[in-house]
Amino acid sequence: MSEYPNQPWLIILNPAAGSGRGRSSWASMSAVFKAEGLEYNHIESAYPGQIAEIMADHAKQGHRKFISYGGDGTLNALINAAMDQKVVEPSELMLAHFPSGTGNDWGRTFQNPNDPTAWVKMVRSENLYHHDIGKLECRNEGQDRTHYFINIAGMAYDGLVVKKVDEARASFWRFLKKALYNIIIVREIFAFKAQELTLGLDGEVVKDKYLDICVGISQYNGNGMRPCFNAHPSDGLLDVTMVKEMGVLEAMKELPGMKDGSFAKHPKVSMTQVSEFTLGHSDYPDLVETDGELIGTTPLKITVMSKALRMVVNKEPIIGW
Repeated sequence: MSEYPNQPWLIILNPAAGSGRGRSSWASMSAVFKAEGLEYNHIESAYPGQIAEIMADHAKQGHRKFISYGGDGTLNALINAAMDQKVVEPSELMLAHFPSGTGNDWGRTFQNPNDPTAWVKMVRSENLYHHDIGKLECRNEGQDRTHYFINIAGMAYDGLVVKKVDEARASFWRFLKKALYNIIIVREIFAFKAQELTLGLDGEVVKDKYLDICVGISQYNGNGMRPCFNAHPSDGLLDVTMVKEMGVLEAMKELPGMKDGSFAKHPKVSMTQVSEFTLGHSDYPDLVETDGELIGTTPLKITVMSKALRMVVNKEPIIGW
């Protein structure tokens, strides 16, 4: 029985998701939602930050069931809106996400369906998962910033890739759409220069030159890569994957292993679990991203908010590979 039996879901649509697929797919998807008996209203977000305004306004009116319709960035906005609103405890909300973006990585951890009929069945089941949330504190344009994430935060090479993807999407190359990310992953590996970084792993200080660092609540990023395959999204821990500096050809050889898990066998890859992660500042602009959105720069600290939100999911995650 539904916790809020007389309340429809509110779907918040991001029309720009997936290079415009959010808007173009809505007519056909919404027809399926209705045919399958999903009770909902929907509203379109018109500008960055409006998802937070929509959630806060509707929460004041007593609404507790929200769905984001878009890519992982849209889900990221929903998560931050839920954590930032002051009307109710975030854990009182019921949240779900329909993937209409480019990568759609968060749902892979739970094998959430992309097919709208199967997705409606999942949402109507209201199978709620008590999900950890990462709290990221960093710098953004000279100011302190706090940002929440449900999936993975990436640094070093990850941050550079997202920066270059943002630049390309604002240029002629945006027509490449989904292929753009894969092209930039390969291209930028030739340009990236690993810097010596100072990591804090539950207070233990580690210094080295790193190619890539991922801090995961969930397991997937980068359109199906699985750098944090041991991440359990409700264990109260951060899964940290660290890749030390390596040559271009060596790194290219390891890229396929990011999908099947075999990359973890490489001697320059290490994985650990912590409750607090910090990253110091270097002379290089150390960018941090979450699910394809640049959040800011170092110095940064990431902690875990255990079981902070309730998400509708398909299955319990498979841990390991």
